[in-house]
Amino acid sequence: MSLLGHAKQIQDKNLSNFTSIEKNFLSTTAEGTLEYDAVYIDDEKIFRIGWASSAKKAGVRLLTLSNPQELEMYEAVLSKEDCVIYIDQELGPRYPKGDLVAISLFKKGFKKIKMATCYNSGIFEQLKWLECTGKTPPWN
Repeated sequence: MSLLGHAKQIQDKNLSNFTSIEKNFLSTTAEGTLEYDAVYIDDEKIFRIGWASSAKKAGVRLLTLSNPQELEMYEAVLSKEDCVIYIDQELGPRYPKGDLVAISLFKKGFKKIKMATCYNSGIFEQLKWLECTGKTPPWN
């Protein structure tokens, strides 16, 4: 099964306006999971563009999202074992902090969750399973 297109308009559940999601659609596996290597969630468009550019150059299949609500649409079809999810700590005033999003994803069974933030990694030390990688794409 193949999903085609480069951008899709989705209705924001809390607002009446529409939000554009930047992504490249990929085919699904036989198990029904999307073939993304990683997801990057950051409310700042300039960082999403930089990560997407870096991932493309490195041959990494990256899904970029501007908030955790957009991720909800993909949770059921992303590999909980293989897909690395990078989350910024500050996702805007309407959304929870990134570490709270990470905890929620961990409880749902996602294994590879990392904080992509400029915050000191020490603030996340109580979450032994959570790595802090900084804002630089890991493929640089």
